[in-house]
Amino acid sequence: MAAEPGKPLFNILLSYVYRDFILPAPALPNAMRLTDVQKTVIREEVQRHFGAAARVLLFGSRVHDEARGGDIDLYIEAEGNIDQTLAQELSLYAALQRRLGEQRIDLVVHRAGSPLRPIDRAALQVGIPL
Repeated sequence: MAAEPGKPLFNILLSYVYRDFILPAPALPNAMRLTDVQKTVIREEVQRHFGAAARVLLFGSRVHDEARGGDIDLYIEAEGNIDQTLAQELSLYAALQRRLGEQRIDLVVHRAGSPLRPIDRAALQVGIPL
């Protein structure tokens, strides 16, 4: 690496360090900030509480590897009436807290056949299947 005229070598090195190590890499299409264990636990518990046909997506800040913090936002598509899904949702939340440890978890449950809400559309647009 040769020094550029009028630019000290230190500044050149600093720009390489900044470009290669400090700037975040672009998010991959299926990137997410969950461990494999967390993904497995979430899939298992969603299937246990909502059945094998239930679909679960991760959305929100956890889909971006470069982001920090944030709760676990889960979108679940499931069968059942409103009374069933509410009971299943509460039971799922408790099971996830037990198995994952105390976490900030938001569950958005959409019952099959019901109209899509704005939050449903947003989650479907950016969510990543688990």
